[in-house]
Amino acid sequence: MERFKTLSIDILEPILDSIFDAVCLYDAEDKVLYWNNRYLEYFPWHKDGMFVGRSYRDALRVFFESNLSSGELENIEFHLEEGVKRHQNLKHPFSFQTRLGRWLTVHPFRLDNGMYLKIWRETTPVPETSESYRHLLDTITAINIGFACFDRTGHFILNNYKLSEILPESIHLFSNGRSFEEFLDGCCQESLKGGDKDIIDFLKSRTFPILRGITEPVSLTTKFGLHIEYEECVTAEGGLICILSDVTARELTERRLRESETQARAAHAQIQQFNRVLEDQIEERTQELTAALNAAHQSNEAKTRLLANVSHELRTPLNAIIGFSEILTGEGDFKLDLARSQEYARHIFSSAEYLRSLIDYILQMSAADTRSRNLPVTEISVEAIFEKCQTLLMTTSANSNVHIDFKIADDVKTVLGTQQCILQILLNVGANSIRYTPPEGTLHFEAKNGSPGTIKIIMTDSGCGMPPEQLANLSDPFSNDQWTRTDPKRGAGIGIPLSMMLAKEMGGELSYQSKLGVGTTATLILPTPESP
Repeated sequence: MERFKTLSIDILEPILDSIFDAVCLYDAEDKVLYWNNRYLEYFPWHKDGMFVGRSYRDALRVFFESNLSSGELENIEFHLEEGVKRHQNLKHPFSFQTRLGRWLTVHPFRLDNGMYLKIWRETTPVPETSESYRHLLDTITAINIGFACFDRTGHFILNNYKLSEILPESIHLFSNGRSFEEFLDGCCQESLKGGDKDIIDFLKSRTFPILRGITEPVSLTTKFGLHIEYEECVTAEGGLICILSDVTARELTERRLRESETQARAAHAQIQQFNRVLEDQIEERTQELTAALNAAHQSNEAKTRLLANVSHELRTPLNAIIGFSEILTGEGDFKLDLARSQEYARHIFSSAEYLRSLIDYILQMSAADTRSRNLPVTEISVEAIFEKCQTLLMTTSANSNVHIDFKIADDVKTVLGTQQCILQILLNVGANSIRYTPPEGTLHFEAKNGSPGTIKIIMTDSGCGMPPEQLANLSDPFSNDQWTRTDPKRGAGIGIPLSMMLAKEMGGELSYQSKLGVGTTATLILPTPESP
């Protein structure tokens, strides 16, 4: 060996260029020292960039940029790190296929002085030796699925380039003679995602000989997010073919379809919910409109009946006034004495008073029903109101022989309201009670404290009372019950609804309780000066 120390690189270069294998020599820092022509034939993409001192990492980057797919290039830095590690730790030969279709086996040699020698030997069959085998390898290369073949002893024979694309981190395992168990265990550890632990443990547990292959695809995920399916096929001689299919595009399409389907179902559910809400709103609005239409019809009918009854109410006192007036003016067939004339004059006066009150009721109800009164509210003495009410009701109660009494609690002094309206409410309620209370009956007025900040004026009579259906419609001036009384005692029938409106406008409330044949109680609640 001493004689070779004197050989210069000029002598070694033609010798190394003449050999069939590709050679590249690196120094201890993994920088290029020498390469032969065969190297550039196997790796033509390095032709314009090879120079002494170039790092192995830079040379490997050019190789990856020329051989990796566009998807794998996104992770080129990782591939570089893994490639440098394999280069530094490579001790055994392994085979691979370049994009040009060459099958190469690399043989690594680490020298004592730290230098690193790599020799690439082409193992692609030539047509003269095996035409059919060459066609087989071409077919295998063209197939768009990755696979690795193992002989009947469970040792690696060959793989196609697609397998290198699917498992680029594990290409150092694609070497002749490697055991199936070592190959599968290394691929699971270096290329597959840890989330598939149960499946990975299952694959690691497989040992040769494989009596029955995995015929149902096993779904796996690589560390770089590729979705792959793994299958096995046992050959007739007992060998094994491992098949790996890249189904990432299909998985993404199915995922998008599932997401679209989920979104479509959600949108459909929202549309159905919107339709249900819309139908409910339509139904509710239809019911409201139907109720409003029915109420309008009822109000129209009630107003028609009101006009008919009011016309009768107006005609009766007018007829009396005209008739008695004719008699008094002497246009009749007979003459009247003084007593009879005074009696007829009283009838005229009474009918005129009734007619005036009837017209007042109608005008007041119309005003209350069409606009807000904005009544002025002041502090009013309850005792003064009771005194005026007693004076005005005295004549009516005397003629009807109904006894009226008034009672005020000691702690009741004043209320808030409009004196004229309060008095009108008490007179309306009182006159109505007197009208329907039989002789020797009673009408009782009592003022006392109610809930905090209110005064109650309770008016109780011993009259004929009202049935429940009439009681329910007291606040409606146009309801049937206001105009269906046929007894001669009835008045215009507007006093109670008008009184309820007046009480509400003063911030109070007028309510009724009644039992047919027993009597009626009306309760007027008004605020006090101390109310909030």
